[in-house]
Amino acid sequence: MPLSLFTANPPGSDEMGRIRFDDWVMSQDVQKEVAKLWRMVDSDNLKELTEIKGLREEFLRHHNFGIPGID
Repeated sequence: MPLSLFTANPPGSDEMGRIRFDDWVMSQDVQKEVAKLWRMVDSDNLKELTEIKGLREEFLRHHNFGIPGID
């Protein structure tokens, strides 16, 4: 169940008004699914079971690489 700011039930916030998505990520059901997938992932199915392409793109962008129009 992805969280979104633009739904009828947006995520709650902590005592300082911050939205804490880590509460969702660390929930038992999410962690159980992550553990299951970790046991299944290998070099042959990495692209099918993970979001490795998006992770690589975000990593590169975060470090100022892979940005269209910037050489």
